[in-house]
Amino acid sequence: MKKSTRNALIICISLLILNIVLFVIFLYTEILTAYIFTIILFPLIICATIFVPIIVDKNTTIPKEQNQ
Repeated sequence: MKKSTRNALIICISLLILNIVLFVIFLYTEILTAYIFTIILFPLIICATIFVPIIVDKNTTIPKEQNQ
């Protein structure tokens, strides 16, 4: 695994953990806007977790292909 891909994964996983923590806090506070915020944010973070490493991986492999 490339360093940049690993860094992207670490960022995404930390965001995912942060979102889960926020969601738990929102469950106890029961603020409607917090639920909406979490519903919007959660799929975005999941998408980021899936796509960011792929995008970063493509960006790091393109220069190598051009050099060949």
